[in-house]
Amino acid sequence: MLIPNCPWQDLMNLKQIGLCYSKYLTKIPDLSQAKNVESINLEGCKSLVELPSSIQYLHKLEYLNVRLCKSLRRLPSRIDSKLLRILDISHCPNVKYCPEVLENVVEFHLCRSGIKELPQSVHKLKALEIVWLIGCSNITKFPRVSMTVRELYLSETSIKEVPSSIEFLTGLEILEMISCNKLLRIPSTISKLKSLEILVLSHCSKLESFPEILEPMDSLACLYLDYCENLKRLPDSIYNLKSLEHLHLSGTAIQELPSSIEHLNCLKELKLDECKKLVSLPSSIHKVSQLRSIYLSYCKSLRALPELPLSLKVLEANGCRAMETFSSNRKSNFMNLSFTNCFKLDQKERSEIIENTTVQFLTSKFREYRDQVRILFQGNEIPECFHEQTMGTSLSIQLPPNWHQFQGIAFCIVFASEDPSIVCRISRFKCECHFRSNNKENEDIICNWVCFVDDLHLHEPDQVLLWYDPGIKALQGSGSAKEEDWFNKYSSASFQFYPQRWKKFQKHCKVKKCGVLLL
Repeated sequence: MLIPNCPWQDLMNLKQIGLCYSKYLTKIPDLSQAKNVESINLEGCKSLVELPSSIQYLHKLEYLNVRLCKSLRRLPSRIDSKLLRILDISHCPNVKYCPEVLENVVEFHLCRSGIKELPQSVHKLKALEIVWLIGCSNITKFPRVSMTVRELYLSETSIKEVPSSIEFLTGLEILEMISCNKLLRIPSTISKLKSLEILVLSHCSKLESFPEILEPMDSLACLYLDYCENLKRLPDSIYNLKSLEHLHLSGTAIQELPSSIEHLNCLKELKLDECKKLVSLPSSIHKVSQLRSIYLSYCKSLRALPELPLSLKVLEANGCRAMETFSSNRKSNFMNLSFTNCFKLDQKERSEIIENTTVQFLTSKFREYRDQVRILFQGNEIPECFHEQTMGTSLSIQLPPNWHQFQGIAFCIVFASEDPSIVCRISRFKCECHFRSNNKENEDIICNWVCFVDDLHLHEPDQVLLWYDPGIKALQGSGSAKEEDWFNKYSSASFQFYPQRWKKFQKHCKVKKCGVLLL
């Protein structure tokens, strides 16, 4: 289908061309008379083969989008509009060359195009801020871009190395190079990027080391190196990442972390899942005073955990089959603690986990939390602090006269699987509760509490799940009754526990014991 030629008088008044997803459109007519056009949007015109050369002379053009024009082969060699701000050629696999543009372009969107290199004018564009080249497998060299670029997305390209000249990209805030499978090295000059906030190098399979950080990088908050499967070490100079908050190293070949990690005073999250060669954490890690989350699941060589920071709220160490000891601290105050399938963790260590958890419950440390708290470990007994407990999936309790003063409810179940091969990426357990009234005038209240469990492998017969929910006050709703009078209407409650989410999980996972505790 062609667009018919229009009288030049009509074209003079034309400001926008919007023909998105015109799947039979094959050609655009001459636009040389459309001198006032500001926007051309041809996204998804999958039969469009070429654009007219007259687009080059549309001096008021601000926006050109040919995204998903998969048959498009040719663009004008230049676009001379000084007003052009956004050029989108994404998902045009047959377009091999990008037109030269003038200095006011702000964004280049070239993802999954056939582009081999950026036009020479790009390094002179004083307004350029964002360049998207994700999935441009023909790109083999790090692009030469303007110093004004703030965000550079180069994932799934064929770049082999980042040049030392990257130090001149002084405005760069985000550099993303996920799955650059030919990338061999990052230069030490990257430490000169004082504005860099996010560096993502995940799944770069040939990257073996991270460079020395020769000077402080005061802005870098996120460093993602996960699943760089040949990455063996981090430099001792990592202490120069003064503002680092998130460090992701899952799936790497790292055997140990540098002791200088103790100087990362802003670090909040450390991910080391599936680091199969990791033997230990540095003893100095307890000095990382802002650390809130450590993920260590399936670190098969990890033998022990040292003393951890008191700030830690989340510790997941599922499937650490070699782990024997865990230096638990009574002052720890976890919101999420998980130790399933740690086969060598002896009974003494498991007992300490249970004991410290019990201390948390009895001292009501969880009351300060507004979110749910979850603890998961191997075992077959409900802690003694749960005075209301029983065999089976349900229990009933008498509510104390002052139960309106309690802040939340702690739940505990012992569960097992009849099929140890079950792996549930996201599973959940549900507690259905009936609060029963003293008399027939008041209706019973039915409410549900749900606890999600991620990546649950049911290799061992029995596991214990505890969770705390701060939701008692929400039961009253928005009624006008005084709080104490409202709660006094209900004198007993029954609780029913059962697994949810996947049919196979529901069928084979059985709740063997249950307990509740008002806090």
